[in-house]
Amino acid sequence: MTLPLTLISGYLGAGKTTFINGLLGSANREHARIVVLVNDFGDVAIDAALISSITTDMISLINGCACCLVNDDLERQLSNLVEAGQYDQVVFEASGVADSAKLLRQLRHFPGLTVSTHLTLVDLSVIQRQVRDKFVGEHIQRQLMFARDIVETKADLLDERQQALVRQWLVLGYPAVELHTMAAISTGVVLGELTGELTGELTGELTGELTNELKAVTEDSSTVKATHPDFKSYRFRGSQRQTKDHLMAWLDKLPPNVQRVKGFVWLLDDPRPHLLNYTPGCASISAYDGVLPAILEDSVLANSDLVAIAVHNGGQDKQLQQPF
Repeated sequence: MTLPLTLISGYLGAGKTTFINGLLGSANREHARIVVLVNDFGDVAIDAALISSITTDMISLINGCACCLVNDDLERQLSNLVEAGQYDQVVFEASGVADSAKLLRQLRHFPGLTVSTHLTLVDLSVIQRQVRDKFVGEHIQRQLMFARDIVETKADLLDERQQALVRQWLVLGYPAVELHTMAAISTGVVLGELTGELTGELTGELTGELTNELKAVTEDSSTVKATHPDFKSYRFRGSQRQTKDHLMAWLDKLPPNVQRVKGFVWLLDDPRPHLLNYTPGCASISAYDGVLPAILEDSVLANSDLVAIAVHNGGQDKQLQQPF
């Protein structure tokens, strides 16, 4: 009996953490023992913290992407889970910068583990711009090339005509993928209890074209070598509270190689912590009314705490070493 694993991948800001929290929130915990493995690229586990507020069965991997920098830690954690035998399902949130092809190879050949589902989340509102980005466009195209089942996120930011055009573009450009709306993905994905049409698509029982595709990935070492850009993470901490306008102006001036900023901030005119989210062209700062994640509580209560992920770009990196 092998331990089934659901891999959730997708680029930075695609909504992976929100997606997993939604699935876990509606899962029947009495009948499924689920553990979540979260790979945060930076040295502060923001995504893991947000998931830990939903479930205590969570393991965090930080300081690198699972496809290249934390292999030893990943293998140790997976071995512990397989040997313990206390869970029915692993849900693995890959870092947004991960090389999906190499990560799939690692997971599919891990003893005692079965990749039962692989979902790639795509932000429908920005994906066309992302694949043209001079810093990460090729990397995102590679993620799409090795995707099989794509879950659309943030489609509500587009009107119906725009949604249809982006879906058509995805299908024409990446004919091997199957598109799924958020509404079509149930907790069965997490529990591995898929039924109906989705069962054949998502259970990982690979046939035909997909089998050959992944076989080529696993047998050709040059194909599975991690090929993502030189991403770097930066941490920003500050004890001085700021206004929302000040923070938004700071985000607006970030250099174009910055791909993601996420974390908690404290504002001058509001006693609540706020969750800051930034991807190029889209920024939000919203009140966080939930339980403050335990693993961030000590630092956040005294300081705003943000992590930025950027593609290494020489001189522009100096701006990221300045306080906000």
